[in-house]
Formats: sequence, structure tokens, C-alpha cells
Amino acid sequence: FSGNLARSNFLFKYDFSYHEGRRLAKINNFFSPWEKYNIIISGIGFEYSGFSNLSIGGEINSNFIQNHSENLLNEKNEFGYMSQLRWSSSNDLLNLSLIFNKNTGENSGIFSLGAEYDINDKLDIFSRVVFYSSNENTDFFFPYRDSDIIKLGFNYNF
Repeated sequence: FSGNLARSNFLFKYDFSYHEGRRLAKINNFFSPWEKYNIIISGIGFEYSGFSNLSIGGEINSNFIQNHSENLLNEKNEFGYMSQLRWSSSNDLLNLSLIFNKNTGENSGIFSLGAEYDINDKLDIFSRVVFYSSNENTDFFFPYRDSDIIKLGFNYNF
């Protein structure tokens, strides 16, 4: 279930979902076969676009693992938040985005900076830098700690 409500310069969003058979990693043996669990995921968020060419947003989310096992990397209840800034210029031809994601209760997070420029109706170029921050092997993003990303590319629509 998901939806949104727009009021003036605000957009309010909500999401609630049930995931059956989602595979999750174990604490002590990340590379062993992942076990299947059912997860309830929910979130609420907002965006505000009352500034010239700039919108800000945020989200609070939660995951609840049914029949949780103590050997899982994930906690039974996990909470997180996301904040973002998006800026556009030149009649929406240039778009910049800055996003930060964090799980509460741990020291890991994701920081992302992106840019996109529409050259014409068929061609745009983009770039994105993603940094994963994690120091503890029990952190959710620990498996990605050495997986920072730099992307450069283009999209051609025909």
C-alpha cells in the first residue's frame, strides 16, 4: 500500500509492504546460503518544493522481521532515515541531487551525489558518486564498505 498527498508546496508520502521469502545474511557467515524471512516494511516521508529550483525531502522507515533468528545480520526491528536535496536549473536541463541514508542504532550510512544534464530530447549525460560508510561487521552496510561507486554515462532514447 502506498500513496501521497499534495498540499501547496508539500508532498506527503506513505508506504507499507509485506515481503514474503526475503533472503537475509547471517552474522558469522555472510557467504553461506541466506535464509528466507518475511518482512514488514513501512515508511512516511515528505518533500517541500517552495524554494526556487530546490526541493528538500526526508523519510523515516522501519523494517520488522517476522520469526527473527539471533544469527541474522539484521536486527528484528530496524529504523532508518533518508534526507535529500534536489536542485534544477536551465529549464530543468541540469539536475543535481544529494542524498544521505542512515540506519539508526549503528554507524553505517550511504552518501550519494548525482548530476544529470539533458543535452536534447533524446540524449542526456549523468554522473553519480556513492560512498558507503561502515566500520562494524554487524552494521547493515558493512558488506558494501569497499564498494564505493563512481558512475559516468549517457542515456539515449529513441
